Amino acid sequence: MKTPVDWDQSYKAGQYDGAGDRNQGIRYALIAGVVREAGLKSLLDVGCGHGGLRDFLPDSVTKYTGLDISSVALQGANFQRDERTICANVEVWEPDDTYDCIVLSEVIYYCRDVEEVLHKLRGCLRPGGVMIVSVFHHRSRFSQNYRALKRTRRFLSSGELVADFQIVSEMPSRHTWSTLASQLG
Repeated sequence: MKTPVDWDQSYKAGQYDGAGDRNQGIRYALIAGVVREAGLKSLLDVGCGHGGLRDFLPDSVTKYTGLDISSVALQGANFQRDERTICANVEVWEPDDTYDCIVLSEVIYYCRDVEEVLHKLRGCLRPGGVMIVSVFHHRSRFSQNYRALKRTRRFLSSGELVADFQIVSEMPSRHTWSTLASQLG
C-alpha cells in the first residue's frame, strides 16, 4: 500500500503545478474525445485537482462536478459558478447525484479497495453511462499502480469497453499512462 499523502501540503508546495504539462494535456484531450464522441452531458471528475480536465471538455458537458480530497487544490482551481466542487475522499464520500460520465484520473491506485470504489461509483452512473479511468504506469508488475490497473481492467470488462489506449512519453524520461473507458450504466 502506498504511503498516505498529505494532499493539501503537496498542493501548497506546488508539487502538482506541472499537472498542466504537455503529457497531461494529451491525456486530457483523449479523455475529452471519448466524452464528446459518446455525447455525454454530465460528468463527475474524481481527483479533479486544479480542474485541468475541465478545460478540455466539450461544451456539450453542461453539468460538471469536481471531487477532490484537497481543499487547497479546489481553491486554486478556476471553476465556473455553476460548476459544483466537493472536497472529500472518494473512499468515504457518499454520492448524492447521478452522472453520464465518471472520470477517475490518476486516483484509483491511491484507494485501499479499488473494487469497492468502482462499485460505489458505478452506482451513480446513469443508464448508458461511461466510466473512464486513467492510471499512471510503473514498470513493475508488483507495483500498486499495476495492481490497480489490473483490477480496474477486470471491473470495466463487465461493460462495453469503448476505449483502451496508452500514452507513452519518452521526454525527458519514459512515462506511460493507460486510460480505459467502459459503458457500464
